[in-house]
Amino acid sequence: MQKRKIGRILTLLLSLVMLFTSGIAMLMLSACGRKSVDYDPDNFIDVDDPLYETGQIVKEKITIRMFTPKNSAQPKWEDMELFKWMEEKTNIHVEFESVLLESYQEKRGLKWEEKDPSKMADAFYLCNNPDEVTALVASNAITRLNDPEGTDSYSGNYGNLIENYMPNYKALMDEHPGIADETTQLDGGIYSLCSVNTENTGGFAKQYINKTWLEKTDWYKQNQKVPETIEELEIVLTEFRDKDMNGNGDPYDEIPLSYYTSDQTRNFIMSAFGFVGTGIEMDTREKILQDGKWVDNPTYGQIVWVPATDAYREYTKLMRRWYEEGLIDENIYANDAGKLAAKGYANQLGCFSTAGAWLVVGEDLDSDYTSIGPLTSSVNQTKMWYQFSGQYNATLLIIPQTSPYKREIARWMDVLYDPATIPMQYVGIEGEHWQWNDREDGTPGDGTLETDTWHFNIPEGMQREQYRAQLSPSAYTDGAVLSSGFTNREDDPKVQKVAEESQIYIPYLKRYIPTLVYTGDQMEIISSIEGSLNTIMSTSEAYFITDVNNSKNEYDPENDQHWQKFLDKMANAGNISAKGYAKLVEQYQAALDTYNQRH
Repeated sequence: MQKRKIGRILTLLLSLVMLFTSGIAMLMLSACGRKSVDYDPDNFIDVDDPLYETGQIVKEKITIRMFTPKNSAQPKWEDMELFKWMEEKTNIHVEFESVLLESYQEKRGLKWEEKDPSKMADAFYLCNNPDEVTALVASNAITRLNDPEGTDSYSGNYGNLIENYMPNYKALMDEHPGIADETTQLDGGIYSLCSVNTENTGGFAKQYINKTWLEKTDWYKQNQKVPETIEELEIVLTEFRDKDMNGNGDPYDEIPLSYYTSDQTRNFIMSAFGFVGTGIEMDTREKILQDGKWVDNPTYGQIVWVPATDAYREYTKLMRRWYEEGLIDENIYANDAGKLAAKGYANQLGCFSTAGAWLVVGEDLDSDYTSIGPLTSSVNQTKMWYQFSGQYNATLLIIPQTSPYKREIARWMDVLYDPATIPMQYVGIEGEHWQWNDREDGTPGDGTLETDTWHFNIPEGMQREQYRAQLSPSAYTDGAVLSSGFTNREDDPKVQKVAEESQIYIPYLKRYIPTLVYTGDQMEIISSIEGSLNTIMSTSEAYFITDVNNSKNEYDPENDQHWQKFLDKMANAGNISAKGYAKLVEQYQAALDTYNQRH
């Protein structure tokens, strides 16, 4: 999250406190309220039924409800060709309650407070962060997927959902032990499904710079390269600001750097200072600057709260200066993907983050942009790049205990874990939306040779991702359940360009922390403190960057008193029994120690 983004999206996690409200308790106590659903256990097609081989899951059509994120550029999910095909194959209609990415975290938390069980989602699909899963496990709010004694009042003893109803997923787990590593809780239970990338890169965005503008700068004429440090980038952005780079006669419409708060530009800038995020993170800086000398980092491999570090303060100083000097889009907190793209199509952007430049600037300007790699700075020597999802991303789907359709959802999801559906999850139906190209010798390609390529049948006048969004949620939300090297075999030069541009990041990929699991006590402390800290951070960074007139008189990162006040707020965030970022770090460090022992 999409997609991505989503993703990314996860850098803005809102408080998990809502997960411990009376809403969940109300939900669990009233679970029997779902008996108002006319659930017929005999409607489910068992393995010994002749209909089983057809892929049909139920005899008479049913409707299940899934709560999902949605990019503003996507149509309704139920109108996507993938889910139309899924309904025809399985006889299950999915009613998607889709919430825009910008408000998804908050609205999902509120969904768990739904007091009418008949309106509760049957599944939460995409962007279920691992910490939230742990909290829901502690509340007994979600279904264990590998419980051999799994039972409910609807279908009786359904047993181990993975073993009994998900042969494709089970085969992937056998082949890729990392899936179990990512999803298994401390009690040995698996409560969430993984998205699986059979390649080994996971998900990350690229940062693009306008190379046509770059080549016009005095800095480039002297250095003949893309900037490699944050200081070099500042020189280039200043030239972008001061010159009529797009040649339209208006020297003031160029925007050197633009972003919206849920993309990865902030991660890109922060990484130049030694961290890829602005929250909890494992410190991977090999050296730190101390008294003018580079020394071994004493916190290497340990958990830190990034906003309490000198690195974060340096980041806020730089961002504030860039904002004040017009190097950053003045509308960063009002931007969204659509507004960024409008500026891109108008040829106003010097630098931005996305999966492929054409998604922001259009196909006509795509060739003007090239990727810019991880930066270092005067205070950080270690290159790193934010990886928002790994090869196995344990955030794909969870099933509330209240759903009567546990078997049905398991079987429905397993269809998407069939390798044969990988192309469909990306570009739709073979022969209709795409096809294999003929080989050089004239024989038909079929994907069996590594040299086989395929062509995407994009309707005339339609943009590539605009069309993909009509087919699958993998456009704009990175919603593929299973992915592989198939995507890189497309004959589109833009796709090949993105694949080549991605190579500069792969050696430096880093997630905030590994996927950790927690005890109930750790999760309770994390939730209470992190919720308060997120409230502080949701406003503080914005003011640190944009309050250049000091109207609040407390958010100047250059001012030692202002900074100490910020640190004091974070040191006291939480409740009477658990407070402060230091206490938060203790919980994550204990979970990391357990992780290291298990691995």
